[in-house]
Amino acid sequence: IEFTLGGALRGAGDTIFPFVTVLTGLAFGRLLFAALFMWMGKSIEWVYGALIVDYMIKGVLFVGRFRGGRWKQIESEREQVEVLDAAPEHDAG
Repeated sequence: IEFTLGGALRGAGDTIFPFVTVLTGLAFGRLLFAALFMWMGKSIEWVYGALIVDYMIKGVLFVGRFRGGRWKQIESEREQVEVLDAAPEHDAG
């Protein structure tokens, strides 16, 4: 899910959300849960299992973003801004 939907969103021009999603999964899934499991004295299998939490977080966020459809308008909004930026300015004189 991460590779497929993340790549689809990035390809559609939605680059910020996948970046934030990966950082969120890393911070909360891998680091927080791995540290929590280590602090609890769990075995290395539990620490490795924190990857599952990371993938679940990213999967839920990516599926939610994809189903929401906001990514469909991002490129057209960007094109409108580029057109407005490229338009010559007229002086009222």
